[in-house]
Amino acid sequence: MTGNTKEIGELSNIKVIDLVGNEITNFPSELGNLENLEDLNIGYNEIDDVIPESLNKLKNLRRIYLSGNEKLRGKTLTNPSIKECFYDEDVNVCIAKFMDCMKDELESNKYNYKYFWNWYYYNYFKINYHH
Repeated sequence: MTGNTKEIGELSNIKVIDLVGNEITNFPSELGNLENLEDLNIGYNEIDDVIPESLNKLKNLRRIYLSGNEKLRGKTLTNPSIKECFYDEDVNVCIAKFMDCMKDELESNKYNYKYFWNWYYYNYFKINYHH
């Protein structure tokens, strides 16, 4: 985001943030402090940033929409409370862990199966090889 984002961290009771199409360029670090946040939609911006892992600690986060951010980087979220998640297939985002929220997108072929299965087999053999 451009400008001062500290105010976002003061919205402690906010449940929904919808910032679609606002030319946001990075994730406000304060997002990870919004314990009551349930729905985060920052799709179709210009985010050139890593997905903050601090979002994994938000126990109430149910939906996250990150589609339409071509320069998005990092790993998919592994927050077990997330029931709906939307990422683009053509961005530089690693599937950190297969989550139920990805099931529909994988089945509809929105994600690139090749990357998912490469990740799965790599982690499967890595885990089993060391045990």
